[in-house]
Amino acid sequence: MTCRRITLLCELTDEFEVNEDALVIIMSLLDQLHGTHSKLEQVVKAISAEPSETKIRLSQRLHEADNVSRYDGLRQGGTRHAS
Repeated sequence: MTCRRITLLCELTDEFEVNEDALVIIMSLLDQLHGTHSKLEQVVKAISAEPSETKIRLSQRLHEADNVSRYDGLRQGGTRHAS
């Protein structure tokens, strides 16, 4: 267990009074988040090795997908803010 992890556990229990059951859930979610971040870094690295045309096409598709998700959020009554 890393020092950062131990520090976080102590802060959550001491300062925020998080109980043991909640700690298990929080730490599991953090582990998943770190795993996802690592995978995303791999995807970014793979994309950066692609030709410019591929990068442009992927950028356009991501922009289109972002616009669709913003529209869906607004349509469902959510409030999506521009990044």
